[in-house]
Amino acid sequence: MQMSMKRSKSIDLTSGPILKTLAELALPIMASSFLGTAYNITDMAWIGLLGSKAVAGVGACMCGFPRDWSPFPEWADR
Repeated sequence: MQMSMKRSKSIDLTSGPILKTLAELALPIMASSFLGTAYNITDMAWIGLLGSKAVAGVGACMCGFPRDWSPFPEWADR
């Protein structure tokens, strides 16, 4: 059995057009943020079917979630 080694593609971020380089960096982050926002909106829409108290409860619990359950709690208060 023959195993082939694939070379990874490296991107030189210090040369070339600035707009293209920024787009290559920003678009995946923007897509990830959009998907997270779409998930949260969909989640709240389904919870909204349960009533306003359910939405308020989930909203109140999620306010402290990123800070309280952060893998880096020392960064939470910055």
